[in-house]
Amino acid sequence: MEQNKSNNNSIVIFGLILGISGIIMSIIIGSYIWEIKTFNNSVISVTGVATKKVMSNIVKWSTSISEKTGPAQTDYQNGINRISMETKKVLNYFNNKKIPSSDITIYPISSFPRYNYQNGNRIFLGYNITQNFLIESGNIEKITNIAIKSVIDLTNQGIMFSSQQPKYYISQKLLNSIRTKMLSEALQDAKLRAESITKPVGASVGPLRSSSMGVIQITPLYSTQISNFGFIDTTSIEKRITYPVNVTFTLK
Repeated sequence: MEQNKSNNNSIVIFGLILGISGIIMSIIIGSYIWEIKTFNNSVISVTGVATKKVMSNIVKWSTSISEKTGPAQTDYQNGINRISMETKKVLNYFNNKKIPSSDITIYPISSFPRYNYQNGNRIFLGYNITQNFLIESGNIEKITNIAIKSVIDLTNQGIMFSSQQPKYYISQKLLNSIRTKMLSEALQDAKLRAESITKPVGASVGPLRSSSMGVIQITPLYSTQISNFGFIDTTSIEKRITYPVNVTFTLK
């Protein structure tokens, strides 16, 4: 009888041990599953940035000559003839400066009537006749130096010559050649940023979940100008390219 009682007590104790063990295992497994679920569904989004100093490799220089005529038909014809002669002088000047003809675009002559108003009446005064030129070159230094001196040189020849500030560009070919490397650098920067944020809170950066390229900013070297739509500077020869990438990582 006593032996049966003892056996029953042993069974009860064994059952309690199994029950408690099952509860503990359930808590551990549940905690593990919760942790996996939480981190698998948790992500961190950061922006990585790569910057590079680049020299412009294309210059575009716009210039023009102009004439004003009187109201008569002969005045207009004389104005066209003068523009034609002055165009030859300008092209000769460019040739003497060793600018290849293939770098020069000559646009069609444009003419616009001029008016004056007196006592409510419109009086025809004649025409403004303009000839525009565009020089596009890879020789940045030479074209810049010519642009600086051109107005004085051609005005001294009696030509009404106008010169715009040269504009400096980075060719698409050059941009394409550095784009891949800058993308890699921006992704590395994004990962470092994500790690610096997650490490203090005991998490770590997992696999890349998604990435998208931001808007490229091409600015003067020491400028802080940016635009949500992208910024392309044309005023400076030496530029800085900022290449952002938006990245989302899984946490683990």
